[in-house]
Amino acid sequence: MASEKDDIAARPANNLAPIDLAAEPDFHLGDLVVRPSIRSVLIDGKEERIEPRVMQVLVALAGAGGETVSRDALVSRCWSGVTVGDDAIARAIAKVRKLGGFGGGAHFVVDTVPRVGFRLQRQLGAAPLPRTEASQPGAVRAPDAPQTRFMLLAAAAAIAAVIVGLGVFLVLKREPAEHGAGRVLVTPFTATDADPVSERVARNLTAAALRRMEGFAIADHTINEPSPRADFKVNGAVTRGNDEVIVSAQIFDSMTGLVLWSGKFEQPLDRVNGVEEQVAITLSATLRCALDEWARNDGAMPPSALSLVLQTCEGLVLQTRDALEPARELKRAYPNLTGANTLLALAAATSTFQIEHSTSRLAELRELTRRAASDALKEDPSDAKAITSLAFIADTRLEREQKLREALRINPDLPPALANYIGLLRDVGRVKEAQELGARAIRMSDPRLNSSTPHVVFLSAILNDEESENEAIRKYDEIYPGAAEKLRWTVAVWWRDPALAVVQLPRLAESLQDKSGVACFEIVLAKLAADEQLNALPTECEGLPNHWKVRLLARIGDIDGAYELFLSPENRPVYPMILFYPEMRAFRRDARFPAVVKDLGLVDYWRKSGNWPDFCSEPDLPYDCARM
Repeated sequence: MASEKDDIAARPANNLAPIDLAAEPDFHLGDLVVRPSIRSVLIDGKEERIEPRVMQVLVALAGAGGETVSRDALVSRCWSGVTVGDDAIARAIAKVRKLGGFGGGAHFVVDTVPRVGFRLQRQLGAAPLPRTEASQPGAVRAPDAPQTRFMLLAAAAAIAAVIVGLGVFLVLKREPAEHGAGRVLVTPFTATDADPVSERVARNLTAAALRRMEGFAIADHTINEPSPRADFKVNGAVTRGNDEVIVSAQIFDSMTGLVLWSGKFEQPLDRVNGVEEQVAITLSATLRCALDEWARNDGAMPPSALSLVLQTCEGLVLQTRDALEPARELKRAYPNLTGANTLLALAAATSTFQIEHSTSRLAELRELTRRAASDALKEDPSDAKAITSLAFIADTRLEREQKLREALRINPDLPPALANYIGLLRDVGRVKEAQELGARAIRMSDPRLNSSTPHVVFLSAILNDEESENEAIRKYDEIYPGAAEKLRWTVAVWWRDPALAVVQLPRLAESLQDKSGVACFEIVLAKLAADEQLNALPTECEGLPNHWKVRLLARIGDIDGAYELFLSPENRPVYPMILFYPEMRAFRRDARFPAVVKDLGLVDYWRKSGNWPDFCSEPDLPYDCARM
């Protein structure tokens, strides 16, 4: 009798033929209706369109009848046999897993079978999908080849030190985990005292954590029933100090019970509103980042390694220099771990622009980034995160854009690449593109992209896109209640009709903690609204930042004064984006402007990239952009 191995080898290659979505019948997964031919999933009248590749992976897994589908089989059926990196497969699997909770249901889960592949498990009552010949067990079992208002006091470093000491034992002794899909069980946060503020924060924080972790978090509703199966658990406590609320949070490994990460958040009582969203965002973004790496390792990452990954991710999410040390330790302790080089490259690259460095230190960080990224790309040439790290240290804007575009071609939803590309487009005058990309980014509801929200507000206001502006402000207000008023103030004083702004100023100014500049704008806008000439800025404007003064001088028509201040070596603003704001139009129309943008390196970028800024389409410019 032929062995199973012989049977696998004897099967014709066309048993793993690529999936033709147009020919696939509709089917159910739990209450979810899957329609491959139109790349759609539906439940209770809610519909979502699915990427072709993700739908192919879903069909392949669902059609296996609960059997494990190897990576080779997925590549053959969903990528037509074209070699792809583990990152591409992991991204597709992650998106399929997210569909398991589409519409608030629990339709299916996708298990990672370490070193083999993936298995889709239906919920009870799900209608079965008939297997195709290619999905039979013999064909798929072949071996696989803003400005936050709280302080974060992380205790994860001490925890990691303990876990690292246990790491070898755990790796040797523990059996491969039959973990779910990188699922996180969120247990209710508890108030450690009877204070109503603590109780409210704890209650709201539990809800906020589940909402911010949509797609991979599940709730622990009751202690009277067995907890839902998950890979990790989040819990925490809230207590009230003398004049602050203190939130502690932990992330556990469900199998070992080890604490992988711990943090403490402190918020003054007078600014307690919004702390729930801020903590939830930090937890969600850190977990999303870490689970990306966990999935790349098929869920077989030792707890000690995952603890270091969480610390690194926390540093990257909060944009602090704390990411570099845990990333170094991760690479030292686990040199062969998939993703260790990538995280080190990102951490080193991010450190280059977070703090001031000596020339030698900056060169050292840039070299570390290049070396780690090079090693990561040897492992996987399609590693979008490694490519993004190289964009961060690019010598020119053109090189930076090329790297970012390359990363986004591989993973269009990669948060650090998206956020950085939005900033680049804004700084080179491609305002419309920056606004469109920013609006898409905040619609993704990925906490790692929240830093782009204020930029979307301003870009939308500049382009008179009130719908996008209001949506971005609403999202920002969810995170930082009251802080959105500062955005409304900025929009009003710069880009609203002066007569309307003058009426709005008193109300908007009430919410500002820093009222410097209020008197200046009240005077300037009143003069502009009355069509009165201003020959100079009022003395009330003296304390404003220089880039504001340049813009105000241009707005009142003192173009010589604006150029004098802009070109002053000791006072020169460092924000090229201001050159493309509406109030700078007269500044741009001056004969001195081409020399300014040439000196900033922008003309060289525009010529070499062939992508000219939006203002070049303004009528009656006194110069030809292409000849600058």
